[in-house]
Amino acid sequence: MNILGALKRKHEKQMRQQLYILGKRKQFNTTVNPIIIQQMRKLAAEFAVPRYAIAEHLLETGHFYVSRILKNRKKREVLREHLIDKHMLDSSYDDPEELLRIGEGRYASALISLAKFVVRDFRVLEQVWADAKRTRNLNDVEKARKKLLNSALNLAYWLSTHPLEEPDKEEMEDN
Repeated sequence: MNILGALKRKHEKQMRQQLYILGKRKQFNTTVNPIIIQQMRKLAAEFAVPRYAIAEHLLETGHFYVSRILKNRKKREVLREHLIDKHMLDSSYDDPEELLRIGEGRYASALISLAKFVVRDFRVLEQVWADAKRTRNLNDVEKARKKLLNSALNLAYWLSTHPLEEPDKEEMEDN
């Protein structure tokens, strides 16, 4: 009985199996929101490719952006809180655009956030103006106008200090 030879053959067999597995795809069983599954089916049909190709590409894309987020402590914490609050506790799929784009370069998430403030304040001013026409009270109109001007100036200042063709300084920040 050659115990050493038997152990050596068993080890060699395991190594060959591991090498074989590395070249193949593996199934990634996890629960996923049904909306995402439906969208993946539509994408697969649109491109006439199997769903696994779409899923694999979406995972690669997501990993690319998440790895960029990990370089910035503030963005990493925002993403962590979102994953816990929305995906683990709430199971929601309606992520805001600035969160989905947080891993993009060129300040995309900050620009979207600032632009949303301007749009929001403009809508408030429109509503206040309509109410002022009806009630003939212009006090709130001036407050809303100042708030809109402030948010527009914040956006303009941000644009002047963050040229869009250069990478974000926070992107380059190491852990």
